[in-house]
Amino acid sequence: MPPLPLIYTRARGVLKLILAVLWSLLLVPIQSLLLLFRIPKPLIYVIPQLWHQGLCRILELRIRIHLSAPPGQNKGTRQQTLYVFNHLSYLDIPVIGSLIRASFVAKKDVAGWPVFGFLARLQNTAFISRTRTDAIREAGALSVRIEDGDSLILFPEGTSTNGKDILPFKSSLLAIAETATIKKNTPIVIQPCCLRIVPHGDHDDNTDHYCWYGDMDLLPHIGAFLCNRGADIHISFAVPFTASKNMNRKDIAGKARQACLDLFKGVAPPARPT
Repeated sequence: MPPLPLIYTRARGVLKLILAVLWSLLLVPIQSLLLLFRIPKPLIYVIPQLWHQGLCRILELRIRIHLSAPPGQNKGTRQQTLYVFNHLSYLDIPVIGSLIRASFVAKKDVAGWPVFGFLARLQNTAFISRTRTDAIREAGALSVRIEDGDSLILFPEGTSTNGKDILPFKSSLLAIAETATIKKNTPIVIQPCCLRIVPHGDHDDNTDHYCWYGDMDLLPHIGAFLCNRGADIHISFAVPFTASKNMNRKDIAGKARQACLDLFKGVAPPARPT
């Protein structure tokens, strides 16, 4: 498809921005009130999921899902689940949030970001320090979230990438699975997941329109993405596994990464649209 004239792409970007702001103004006050009145945990994710779904439509984020097991098995059990994803961009948040009702785990810096930090707090995000010296303390804090009924979404690569490969997982970020397993008689469920960008239209094989990594500036990237035709994202779910008491955090990280790598290399069933 040939690229649109500049005036049309800019108009597209402005329209998307306006719609995103209006959508946020509609739902953010509702979520703020629900948090103020301390609604039960399962309901705390309903409005954020609806917001993410609307944002995906506005931004033209087209999602396809691959399941490596029957839907019930991929969802594990009623146990709390640790969803483990590779990380490509800030755009991963609405993509994943539109599908999964769980709390994201983010570095503490995000809490102070304008707009993004506020929105993250509204979704009950867990903010942690990623230094090695704080790893044990943070794992303990996250295990409390698990015991309180939260499922969590982790990006154990520790950074976003260009989508060409999956970086080694930082085992310190998987320490929560080890800690929660030790504290509970029932092992925690680990759900490996993989995000992949599929070339679309005028982007050919370039994934940088979606991926935000390295020294890229945030605001110019957001502006450029708003003006383009969106992105096709494939999300693959591997068969979940449980972290047994004889597995340490390095075992868990290695097994989860290998499952993600298998999905990344195309070992996945046909996709279905959301």
